[in-house]
Amino acid sequence: MCDRNLGAKIQQHLENSKELLKLETKLRYQMEKLKDHLNYGSGDQSEGLLEESRLRRRLQDAAILRNTYNRRERDLERQMISILEEEENRQFNLYKDTLMRLVEDHRIVEDRIADAQLQLRTLHTTNRVSCSS
Repeated sequence: MCDRNLGAKIQQHLENSKELLKLETKLRYQMEKLKDHLNYGSGDQSEGLLEESRLRRRLQDAAILRNTYNRRERDLERQMISILEEEENRQFNLYKDTLMRLVEDHRIVEDRIADAQLQLRTLHTTNRVSCSS
């Protein structure tokens, strides 16, 4: 059976998968930063532990969504196999995997740039305050 809307479904699935991957990447990065802060920081540990718990819940929610997306993707792949040649399927899978790696890398770079900008602003503000003292 050929679904006339298969192309649109695949496109929508890829867009949704990209957004979910961005969220997962951001949450993992936030968790990594929080763990570093808890291990090496001197701030309020109880507040940090509450934030860690919140991030864990969000990561669990994202994992549930990921499982749903994976099931949907398998269903779409079964439909694609029935209409595409083996080489076309291989090329599409390569495209999809590369796209997802690029999306994840882009998200990581965005997060690190945002952190670096925040550190620069903090440093600039600190230098201004210490120079005026």
